[in-house]
Amino acid sequence: SPWNREAIDCTAVQYGLTVKEAEAVYRDVRFYTFGIAEALYAGSLIAEENELRQLLRGAIRKFCAQ
Repeated sequence: SPWNREAIDCTAVQYGLTVKEAEAVYRDVRFYTFGIAEALYAGSLIAEENELRQLLRGAIRKFCAQ
């Protein structure tokens, strides 16, 4: 979507990815964070903010490494 372009372009630059790779990372992170948010909302996950940050950073690193 056009409103995601800035985030995708920044991801490409920040992690040294092609635009296509950054689009895939953006998509994967979006779905990953949606899953976390759903679990938090449902009460099936209890986590501190720092733990959530670590989960997201770790996921981004893994998604970028693919």
